[in-house]
Amino acid sequence: MMDKIYRGRLSDLPPRPSRLVKVVFSCTKSDTEREREVILRDAVPEIQMHCQQFGLEFQLIDMHQGPIDVSTNDHEMGVLRLSEIEDAHRISEGPFFVSFIGNKYGEYVLPIRINGNEFTHIRDCAFEAGKDINVLDEWYMQEGEGENQFYILQPISSKLDHYYDLNPDNAELHEKDVNRWKKIHDSILEILQQCAEYVHDEGLLNEEQLHKYHVSALEDELSHALLLSDGAKERCYCIFRSFDDLPQNVESQEMHNYVDIRKPNRPKIYKKAQERIKLLKESKIPSAVPPGNILRFDVPWQSAGVRPEECEEHRQYLKDLCAEFVLTMKHAIDQHLLDGQQTQQEQRNNGLERENPLLYRESLAHLHFASERCADFVSRASIVDQVERQICQQNKDAESRSRVVLLHGDHGSGKTSVMAQIVNLAPKWLGESAVIVPRFIGASSGCLTLRDALESICKQILEVYRTEDKSAALAVPGSFETLSAYFRGLLEKLEVGQRPLLVAIDLPADQVLGKDELRWIPESLPESMSMILAMSECAALKEISDVIEAEPCIIRVTSLNDRELSDLVTLFLKDNTRILSQDQTKIVKRAVARNPLPTFAKLLSRETQFMLPSGNGREPVSTKMDAANLLFQHIEERHGAVLATHVLRYITAARFGLTELELTDLLSCDDELLSMVYPYKLPEVLRFPHRLWTAMRKDLGPMLRETSKDQRTVLTWSESILALVARQRYLPTPSITQETHKRISAYFLEEFLQGKVWEIERQEANHLQGSVISRLVSPQPLLFGKTQNNLRRISELWYHLSLAGDIAKLKSQTVCNFEYLLAAVEAQSVQHAIQDIGQIRELILDSEIDLVQNTVDLSSQSLTSNPLQLAAELIGRLLPRKGSAPQLLSPLVTEALRWCEEYPKPLLIPLSPYLPVPVHQIIATFKVDGKLSDVRVSSDNQRLYCMVDNFAISGYQLASRKKLWQEFMSDSVISCFELANNHQFLAVGLHKPGLILSSMETGKRIHSFEEQEGAVTCLAISRNSKRVVTGSKDSMVRVFDVEGRAMEQSWRGSSEAMVSVTINSHDDVLVTSSADCMIRTWSLENFSLLDAMDGRTSPILRTVVSADDNFILTGYEDGHLQVTCLATGAEIYSLDSHKDQIKGFSIAPEISHTAVITVNNVLHLYDMSSGTISQSFSPHGSKTEAVKISHDGHFIVTASSTGEVKLWSTPRKDQSHYEIAKHHDRVTCIAMSKDATFAISGSADCTMKLWSLDLCQVIHTFSDHEKPITCLALADNGSFAVSGSEDATVRVWGTDSGVVVVCFSEHNDTISQVQITTDNKRILSADFSNSMKLWRAESGEVLLSCMGPSAMVVLSPDNNFAISGDCNELMKVWSVGSGESVKTINHVENITCITVTADGQFTITGSEDMSLKIWETGTGKLTQILVGHEERVSCVATADGNRHVASGSDDKDLILWNMDTGEAEKTLKGHTAGVTAVKLTGDGSVLVSGSLDGTVRVWSLPSGTILTTYYLNIPVLSFQMSFDGGFVLVRLQKGGSTPLLRLLNSPATEANSQSQVEADINEETTSALSVRPPALQKQTSLQLTNLPGNRKSTASAPEVARIKPMIQTGGPKSRNQSYTDVNSRGESGASGGGGGKKKKQNGKSGVCAIF
Repeated sequence: MMDKIYRGRLSDLPPRPSRLVKVVFSCTKSDTEREREVILRDAVPEIQMHCQQFGLEFQLIDMHQGPIDVSTNDHEMGVLRLSEIEDAHRISEGPFFVSFIGNKYGEYVLPIRINGNEFTHIRDCAFEAGKDINVLDEWYMQEGEGENQFYILQPISSKLDHYYDLNPDNAELHEKDVNRWKKIHDSILEILQQCAEYVHDEGLLNEEQLHKYHVSALEDELSHALLLSDGAKERCYCIFRSFDDLPQNVESQEMHNYVDIRKPNRPKIYKKAQERIKLLKESKIPSAVPPGNILRFDVPWQSAGVRPEECEEHRQYLKDLCAEFVLTMKHAIDQHLLDGQQTQQEQRNNGLERENPLLYRESLAHLHFASERCADFVSRASIVDQVERQICQQNKDAESRSRVVLLHGDHGSGKTSVMAQIVNLAPKWLGESAVIVPRFIGASSGCLTLRDALESICKQILEVYRTEDKSAALAVPGSFETLSAYFRGLLEKLEVGQRPLLVAIDLPADQVLGKDELRWIPESLPESMSMILAMSECAALKEISDVIEAEPCIIRVTSLNDRELSDLVTLFLKDNTRILSQDQTKIVKRAVARNPLPTFAKLLSRETQFMLPSGNGREPVSTKMDAANLLFQHIEERHGAVLATHVLRYITAARFGLTELELTDLLSCDDELLSMVYPYKLPEVLRFPHRLWTAMRKDLGPMLRETSKDQRTVLTWSESILALVARQRYLPTPSITQETHKRISAYFLEEFLQGKVWEIERQEANHLQGSVISRLVSPQPLLFGKTQNNLRRISELWYHLSLAGDIAKLKSQTVCNFEYLLAAVEAQSVQHAIQDIGQIRELILDSEIDLVQNTVDLSSQSLTSNPLQLAAELIGRLLPRKGSAPQLLSPLVTEALRWCEEYPKPLLIPLSPYLPVPVHQIIATFKVDGKLSDVRVSSDNQRLYCMVDNFAISGYQLASRKKLWQEFMSDSVISCFELANNHQFLAVGLHKPGLILSSMETGKRIHSFEEQEGAVTCLAISRNSKRVVTGSKDSMVRVFDVEGRAMEQSWRGSSEAMVSVTINSHDDVLVTSSADCMIRTWSLENFSLLDAMDGRTSPILRTVVSADDNFILTGYEDGHLQVTCLATGAEIYSLDSHKDQIKGFSIAPEISHTAVITVNNVLHLYDMSSGTISQSFSPHGSKTEAVKISHDGHFIVTASSTGEVKLWSTPRKDQSHYEIAKHHDRVTCIAMSKDATFAISGSADCTMKLWSLDLCQVIHTFSDHEKPITCLALADNGSFAVSGSEDATVRVWGTDSGVVVVCFSEHNDTISQVQITTDNKRILSADFSNSMKLWRAESGEVLLSCMGPSAMVVLSPDNNFAISGDCNELMKVWSVGSGESVKTINHVENITCITVTADGQFTITGSEDMSLKIWETGTGKLTQILVGHEERVSCVATADGNRHVASGSDDKDLILWNMDTGEAEKTLKGHTAGVTAVKLTGDGSVLVSGSLDGTVRVWSLPSGTILTTYYLNIPVLSFQMSFDGGFVLVRLQKGGSTPLLRLLNSPATEANSQSQVEADINEETTSALSVRPPALQKQTSLQLTNLPGNRKSTASAPEVARIKPMIQTGGPKSRNQSYTDVNSRGESGASGGGGGKKKKQNGKSGVCAIF
């Protein structure tokens, strides 16, 4: 089966995985009220929780639930109940039907459909018997002709208008219709039963035909369920309740509810019904249903029926019933899941296991979609024949390459159905071995875009044609650009052999393709390969046609011809339950001919379900829009406008559609709807009646389509035109749209899980208003159980929060919520998560969302390989922003850190910022229509309002850059405008006296204030949006009341024209400035003058008040910006560094900076804390007219006169840690202390940075060297560091003080290596002139000099030998004591790396000759040659306490060798580029490697598997590691950063690490080392600074200064180096790693310090 799915076969498809347990609860209504209530209230939630552990939904369908008893003799409800049983049988995972049988058989049901001959016999018999046959003729209508003639029982509502009317105003009419139907029902039933028996006796009816007239709904439903399939009986369950001592006579009115009464006026128990009940319980059911599926309860009878509040036995019965029901359902579900697991195991044993379940579900979803569309296919033979000719001809002609076949046509022309039919027929054309890969974009949640389609096509092709390479699918790139090239390359290189390939892609009508998005289309295809595209008419059509360049391959899907149209209408009419006569069918076909497209034919054919095709005199519609509107109108008329509107509103608002359970849950939380449904009394369990939805769904019919999304079966509109019209009808305004999305998002956030406040005021429920009422909605957690992600919440929640405009919840619950992001990346794919965030970004403009989007986008490669890397990626990229973004990014990073700490498996995480914060300088650029002169940003930062051409205002959505509206305000020129904080209006001032209020939503005028007499020069709106203040050319200030639509106050504000008005944040102080250069403050409480301040002599341009109300910022025409204290009027300082005249300015809300535009088109950003310019640039090529900082301060808007608008990211100071930790040039070397307290990096920028591993940050920056740093070493205890440089000096630094202790200048060339002896007393240094010197660390006194190869140097741990070489094939072993060469060791080619074992006994070398050699250090004797790599050996390492060697190579592999035998014990594969570095933990259990593929990988050596990987995205050159692998400092190929990584949950043994790191430091026996005298040190002009990150030398420090001990006693035994290795890249490994905790004497007491 799996092979058939991947090869694209539509026959015998397995059902969609519904992941739903849907159980229909069948019973009689009146006698089961208490049982149904307790099961719904207590049992269902528990079963739902159980199901959700396995990712299943549980839904119990009670068709009797509702406000009135209309279902007992309602044949329409009977049909719906049967259809629900069929649907549950089809879709349910496990049990689907439960029948509760008490002592009541229930009323007989009227047959809906009676065969024509059968009905004629009964009618004739009734006529002969003198029965009232008029009632039969009135309610049974003939449909069809000949053999297809049937008599259909008409809907009750077609003749009794108020039967279903729930309006309280029509209660009397409703009751009258109910009673009338009761009489009609009984009359019809009596005629049918009596006459049917007579006709049966005459031999004209058989037993089966007779039985249908004497069966109740209860038995009918049970029989229907049992016969649905062979296995249906095992999935059906029955509950028997029998009353003990039930009276044989009717003793109370309550007995009417529990037994069948023959004659209500003279009550008597109906014996025949009791016999039928007995037959069901004792014979029919036990013989059909497994014994374990039957629950039996014996209950004592009470005169009032089941009364748990009065009878303890009844209370216990309900409790037992609930418990048994839960247990039975759980067992049935568990058994179904177990059977499924056994099936999977069998598939696994037979080699049929699904290697990629996501790909399998995706492929199956498209085949189901194609199969459904084939059902709509009729004729179109001409089009299909053209496609067949092209495909077959191309496959036969082996010499010529194939071309892509393009199907195109108008929207609704049937392209998708044609494509589906091609997929169906292709195996016949190409042979049974052919592989068909169809993708209908939008048909599944995994294929929403063209990128998704290409990715899944590639994976399916790899699955089919490259079954031996299961990892190939992982190489499919994610980004569209690289994926396009990959797709073309895959098709070009693919060898299909005897299995021809056909790729079919159906593009949706709304797919917009630019020129760059067409590069995936191949110009031609290799042999036996075909491709078909289907798309609507669009601008990209010509571009695609130019690529194809073969006119016969471009096929237009035309409208239907008469024959095709007739066949299609006939097909669609079969879907309707109404059978039309030939004349009626002709009327429909004539109406459809007005618009001969398949979609229109489908819509118009559906209309015949609701009314006669003649339209009752109505003019036939001719457009799809009109036909769709007509269908919705019929639904509203039949089910009520309120009910239809609310139900269809939720379906329309959903992103992918809704499951039935989700829909009924939402409707159960809709109080407006429930108040209509339950007009008299609210039930104990407040749920929306499922039967109302079932009835509506039946009438909707093919208007809705079942599709598989997020592993659920959801309902959505079957045609895009239906979705469009539904959105117009049911989401007509922004407020309704937002409220609907808000309610859906609340549902997915589980805000209704514990109940919902009753919001509707009604007389009989006043006591409920404001109280929380349980709605029994299903839980929607982010995670079901421990491992099942809730895909529905993941895919729907962000969508609804975005459209609800709830940005705070959108960020806190989705985009900036770590658990949500992790679930999204894990459950879907990285690319889908990126697409989702990208869609959010098209709806919402927010800096934090931008940061997360950029972070996930940049991390896509690592997250694709391992989604659990999300935490590390977020930390690595967003850590610099953590402190400066406390709102949501800080909690996001904190959550990621907490997750890392709680994650139980090994995990590498970054502890330092090594990547710049992913912020783009330009957020967006777009063009405004017209000449732009000013802009304003809404208070939520989502909209931009522009003054255009001096007469109009335009509104734009910033995120999407979409124009919302443009309105001309007046015939007069606009002088100024401002926006209200409540988003309700904008105020526009005119040069011609006038003040206008317009809607921010539409731009339409709301009000015009006639009291505004002078020309408005400036205006302001209060923060509470209740007042508008204007300043006028006539020097008047006017205050307008927005709500009262009147002028509140006016006064003369100056002797000259007003220039600017602004209001403080508390709306109680007004600041005005005028042409007389005066600034005045006024009370807005009593309108009195508070203060008057003299400005500069230059005219004032504008005045603003800071957000904290502390100061006024005033701009002058001479270019000055003056900052004045608002309280005192005193000038604080001026911003005048820009020198030029200013055009405009804007101050950030947090008062951190001010943006200033000058007349020479330069934007200056002032740092308000210092008053200096932090950044200057030209924002536009043309003249910049306006600048505005957003209300959250995260972006700056600039606008040019040509209409260009740009959004710029506001510079932040939050990257200070990143800048401190970063070198300004490439990093050349790194080292780490053995006790893991310090690490150090050196750079070509001549500086070194000292890291505190405890603080995880740089604590000193050393900058005494004059040339690039070449090598580094750190003392074992971290007390001092040694550096070598191209300036030919070696310097010793105190790590605590950060100053130079010794400057050694005895070398004459670039220093190549520095090593510290194990006693921390001596230093071995070497230069590239082959000079090596051993000297005292405390004084610089040279102890030994020798000449020899010195590019690579390493000391043995016992300090007796040094091994050195010049990166050629030879290395020399030297005696450290004498300086003599002891032995020469060699390879055939250049030696690339070297290490010495911890005991100093062996030296291991690696070479370009692809081998490793093991030598005895003291004798130079060769003991082993290790051969196994296929390219040069690049790195080597050993560990303490074992006899293993690990090596890495350019062949991408790592090999673990046994030193005793020379055998390769394990080969570790995983890197995708050459390995550059390798280290082993002290106990040898963990290996860490770095590679040019930009990763650091951690391996378990016992198993040879990768434990964790960290993607640095930059090639790794080397790293240093602590003893247990806890800290890893990485040197990268590019950039000046040195990432510091932390390995959590390392399996390395801590105890062993600690024991091997211990060292005794006896401070009493160590002598203090004095600082070298100034004359012996190199003098420096650099001064000491107190900044910890920039310590300088103390070359001029007094001689009396003393240093704490930095050397250790105890000789070689104190050396605890786990490895001493050097590679040819010049990286020293002398700083081994320390793991575990140290004893007190081994702390930082040995660190150098200045006294």
